[in-house]
Amino acid sequence: MTESESFKLKIAVSRLNKLAILQSSALMKLSAAILGMDGIDSKARNEVLEVFHGLQEHIDVLSELNDLSGLNGPGDADGQ
Repeated sequence: MTESESFKLKIAVSRLNKLAILQSSALMKLSAAILGMDGIDSKARNEVLEVFHGLQEHIDVLSELNDLSGLNGPGDADGQ
């Protein structure tokens, strides 16, 4: 792999990592908003809690991806 190809790959990984972080953040906010609603039935509350708690797996995968990419955070390869 050439240096240019390697750089492009790092940029792609970085942007995908950033996208996944944004998606996880949106899921957290949505879950928290739903859980804060009055009158939500217990089945729906349990399902939302499952999603909320399942976000830890997303965070773990993102951390692994970040470690594999050799970057310190999303956007490092492209200066964002």
